Amino acid sequence: MDIKVDNVQIDSGLGYTNYMVWQDQDTTIKGANPLWLAENTTFNTTEDGRPDVFTLQYQGKDVYALRGTHLSITGVKTSSEGDELLVFFQGAGDDMMVYTRDAANQHGLWQQASDFPVEPDTPDS
Repeated sequence: MDIKVDNVQIDSGLGYTNYMVWQDQDTTIKGANPLWLAENTTFNTTEDGRPDVFTLQYQGKDVYALRGTHLSITGVKTSSEGDELLVFFQGAGDDMMVYTRDAANQHGLWQQASDFPVEPDTPDS
């Protein structure tokens, strides 16, 4: 077996740390936890054998990103010695969106950490 990711947005980036994330063709953010076994690498699977893939959702709704966005994901230690996942991407083209979730719970709730507007560069006078 190997990892096969269907419906990836062709011009977006992938991100990987504890989990792998990608942009789907519908511009949602998806992710999974790879099980690294050299040429037999797979995604962890559900009880019925399907790849255990999540869709980034906030307050019960899918989160959409700018088509072709660059994705970045990182894991950080929390003060309680747990791990927190942070996913970074653009939602509108002039912003940076950050969503976070407890790394131990693949199906846990995502929180919107922030939405940073990005001001355009202005020429020096």
